[in-house]
Order: sequence, then structure tokens, then C-alpha cells
Amino acid sequence: MMETLQVRNFKKYVVEELVDSYGLTKYEAETAVCSSYLSIALKMDSELAMHDSVEYWAEYVHDELLDDELQEM
Repeated sequence: MMETLQVRNFKKYVVEELVDSYGLTKYEAETAVCSSYLSIALKMDSELAMHDSVEYWAEYVHDELLDDELQEM
């Protein structure tokens, strides 16, 4: 199933927020978004997932990323 333009844009905004607020590179942010629960939530129910703000999801993805890094130590 193809992503809608709205979903792609939402992911893009989350990536931008991760870069601007958390200092990730664009590549790191894109990789984090693609492997995060956000991608699953958007596939399951994009309208519900996008009900939360870009800032909320950026923080969520960042927290997931930190948790993954800690587990690898």
C-alpha cells in the first residue's frame, strides 16, 4: 500500500523536528523514523497517529532511539 502524501509529509516534519530539536543528522532522523513505532502506527491508523503533534512524535522517536542505544551497550 502506498503512503499518502499526508503521511509522507508528516514523517518529513518529524524528521525535521528531530534534526532541529535533537541534533540528529537528516539520515539518522530518517532511519529512526522508519524503524520507529511511528511508522507502524501510521500504517495501522494514520489519522489517529497524526492526531498527536509532530513534536510529540519526534520526542517519542528520540526516546526510542536512546532506549535502543542503551540496550546495545
